[in-house]
Amino acid sequence: MLRPATDDPHRVLSFSYLFFEASYLAELALTNGIGRPLDFIATFATPDPFLHDVAAALTSAPQIKDPAANLFIETLVNAACARILRNYAEVRHPLSGPSRLTDDQLRAAIDYINDQIRESLELSSISRAAGLSEFHFARLFKAATGVTPFQFVTRTRMERAKQLLRKTRLPIFEIAERVGYQKPSHFSARFRAVSGCGPDDYRKSAGH
Repeated sequence: MLRPATDDPHRVLSFSYLFFEASYLAELALTNGIGRPLDFIATFATPDPFLHDVAAALTSAPQIKDPAANLFIETLVNAACARILRNYAEVRHPLSGPSRLTDDQLRAAIDYINDQIRESLELSSISRAAGLSEFHFARLFKAATGVTPFQFVTRTRMERAKQLLRKTRLPIFEIAERVGYQKPSHFSARFRAVSGCGPDDYRKSAGH
């Protein structure tokens, strides 16, 4: 972080650094019809608010105490790579691929999430269930559902937890495990953030 030469001593400039393996970008480019060689335009002193926001989100990712944290990170990385290929590749081919998820692809992804809800779900496994690359799946899934895969998985986990809280007398730690949380404290914190109250209070309000 640097302090520019201005009259405002409190003004600072922040810098974000994103490093990607060239082979990873090349593989993503090939899946979108951009062949080798993959060259980039040197760009200086040009702010990119989108990439800055991605870097900030990645910085905060370790603080996410959620079994789907990897899903969150993978989605951000793919979004950043897509931005780089769109805006900074020397030959700016439009990113190709399907324009929308088919009903069968969406159903396959949702069925997979529901079946594996107690596991640590990752973008690669969910997109594979739908028969798509990670980049295409993340973009099209949000277009189809209005939320990212990470948000959808978290919402699904919380809805499953609410159902168990209402209909069973299972202890909180067991419900946490059934919806993918190894630590009950992380489950309770996420449940409170999503629902506005803790799981115990929710169960009491449901009359169980």
